[in-house]
Amino acid sequence: MDTTSLENTPRLAITSPKGLVFFTEVDILYCHANGNYCNLFIHDGSSYLLSKKLKAVQAQLSKTFIRIHHQYVVNTLHLVAFDKSEMLLELSDGTKLPLSVRRKKVLGEYFRIL
Repeated sequence: MDTTSLENTPRLAITSPKGLVFFTEVDILYCHANGNYCNLFIHDGSSYLLSKKLKAVQAQLSKTFIRIHHQYVVNTLHLVAFDKSEMLLELSDGTKLPLSVRRKKVLGEYFRIL
């Protein structure tokens, strides 16, 4: 494993029933709001329930995470497609998430569309 590339990668730790779980931001696919809680979905298929609101979680993440809907924050590194007829974003694991009409402009500003 190349440790020099990991040195500059932001690392996160979350509490689980067994203790702490460590991972990098790249591992996170998306976050989903669930009232005063937030579900964090990881590329390996696991998910974690955090006792924080989505806004607070997003504030702790880098600029590669954007709000696409009032319930979703997505890691742009995992975006693979956008279906404009359905207003759905597809992630690298095949998950499809809704893009709100109001947030479509943010997506367009983030990416240079060819």
